[in-house]
Amino acid sequence: MPFAEATFFHDLSVHYRLDGKWGGRLDGTEVFVGVNNLFDEQPPFATIGTGRDLSYDLGRFIFAGVHFRR
Repeated sequence: MPFAEATFFHDLSVHYRLDGKWGGRLDGTEVFVGVNNLFDEQPPFATIGTGRDLSYDLGRFIFAGVHFRR
């Protein structure tokens, strides 16, 4: 049976909700930014191609956005 070492994936995100100090027009607006798999770790080789790798998002993923609510 193959052995795969432990692999750690680090995800980081920051969210900020705007409040009344922005003049009230932006109340409830949320700004966010983040990165999944911060250090671009690859899954253990033993899992690639066995069907189990479908649960891995390979590579680093960076995202940002704004949620605007009225």
